Amino acid sequence: MSERQIDEELHPVQLEILRKMSPDQRLRLAGELTRATWNRALAAVARAHPGLSDAHLAEQVYPGL
Repeated sequence: MSERQIDEELHPVQLEILRKMSPDQRLRLAGELTRATWNRALAAVARAHPGLSDAHLAEQVYPGL
């Protein structure tokens, strides 16, 4: 089964799960997904630039924060 076929089968299930969630649950999930994305970006920059300090890595991933 291809990734696209899996996505097409899961999409309705995912929508149903999201529809059943309360607004607070959806907001919490959005925050978790955002943090996970930022952490993956930070890890990718760290792998690409192993000599950078944590502070410099954070500035590359989260400019202006």
